[in-house]
Amino acid sequence: MRGRSILMAAALAVAALPARAQDCLRVQVPIAAGAIAKTDAFADAACGKVGIPNPFHYESRLGASIAERPLMPGDVVPRYPDFGVEELSPGDTVDLEARAGNILIARKVEVLQRARPGQRLFVKAADGSILSVAFEELAR
Repeated sequence: MRGRSILMAAALAVAALPARAQDCLRVQVPIAAGAIAKTDAFADAACGKVGIPNPFHYESRLGASIAERPLMPGDVVPRYPDFGVEELSPGDTVDLEARAGNILIARKVEVLQRARPGQRLFVKAADGSILSVAFEELAR
């Protein structure tokens, strides 16, 4: 019987604890509805309350989270599923690297499509040639 009392007391103590706030982010720049959420548009923030509505949905065909409504600087939102995942966007300039033993060859290329780790993407070299490369072949 004593064991049951201790368990009940522990359950009551846990129930009395305040609900744990979820991990949140503070919006740093305006984000339009339908835009892909990019990690550099947010900073870590305390939620302050539990149950902040999630303004994102994950688009599997794009491999990214999309804002369902406009977000303004200062808005506090829950951390979305792919927050912190590195990504490349069209127009980014990166180095395409090829390595063979101790030899490294690198050339600047322009990213032509959005990509994340594990994906392939098209890039354009300075001579105008279009190449299909793996995300991991690019140095950021």
